[in-house]
Amino acid sequence: MSVCTWTKILNYIVYYIIVKSCGRFSDSDNRLMDEENRSLPASTESNALTSSTEQDHLPNFINNRDTAKLLGVGIRCEIENGRQLITLTVRWLDRSTEPQEIWKRINDAVTNHYTTSPSLHGMLICDGPCHGIIDYTKMMEYPDCGHKICKSCQFNALSVPNADGSPGCCVPTCVHQTLINRVPLDKYRRKAQERGTPFVGVKQSSTRISNIDKSSSSTRIVPTELLHVRILILEKIKSRIVREKLERELPSDYPLDFILSIIKERIGFLDGIKIYYTTKRSIRSKEDLVPISINFGEKKSLSSVSGSRSTLNFVVAKPGVHVFTND
Repeated sequence: MSVCTWTKILNYIVYYIIVKSCGRFSDSDNRLMDEENRSLPASTESNALTSSTEQDHLPNFINNRDTAKLLGVGIRCEIENGRQLITLTVRWLDRSTEPQEIWKRINDAVTNHYTTSPSLHGMLICDGPCHGIIDYTKMMEYPDCGHKICKSCQFNALSVPNADGSPGCCVPTCVHQTLINRVPLDKYRRKAQERGTPFVGVKQSSTRISNIDKSSSSTRIVPTELLHVRILILEKIKSRIVREKLERELPSDYPLDFILSIIKERIGFLDGIKIYYTTKRSIRSKEDLVPISINFGEKKSLSSVSGSRSTLNFVVAKPGVHVFTND
């Protein structure tokens, strides 16, 4: 049986299911909806949504579903990369002003990721591959990186499992960095950071992966001391100072300029910022902060500023924020 025949049969099955679930089409109407956005009968368009199946097709930000009307349902079946792809298109109309205002705010939030606020009825943009607008109660925020991931991306996207076996953050930069952090030997971990790849110190053949360092053994793989690193980013919005906190666990022999990579990945730029640090567990006053200048290619490690402390705090002042009067 040809692919075209299978496509028509599958189209018919999907359409039949929709007809039965909606309950608004005549049982005698067996025509395939092979064009998108085919309009429903006029009697259907004049009625508000009452079927739970129809309501499931509406966006989550629609609060008053009695004012929304289903206009059309379209199905397109095609082959993509050797797989059957079914696209369901639903047209709906809501003439009230509230959905239009909410949709405008969502568009503004999508344009600038960091303007997304919980005021959008508790919906946030997923930092995972889907980049969807998801109910925040169905998302997980990873404390180490601050990324918010929906359940779909959490369990389906590529990630490195946490120590307890749960899925790690699936943002590519986090996956990449986690792999580098888990390179056991210090010299290989430094090379991994410099080259930007976690696969340093191993060579791959068609049969196995073996370590290049023949003298290394499991007795030599000693975990490097981990530092609890906090990064506080201060930003001035109108007359207020807004604080954002990032937390990481990093090896103490990590290069100091890695802090710049974290900051740039979060705020998108480094120009005009001022950085301060302290080894005190809690910052009680600005006198606890020590100004520091960090440049890419810095040879110093995190241990050079942390001393013997296990906690290292950095404060990043974005342009317009003055920690000291002489800044």
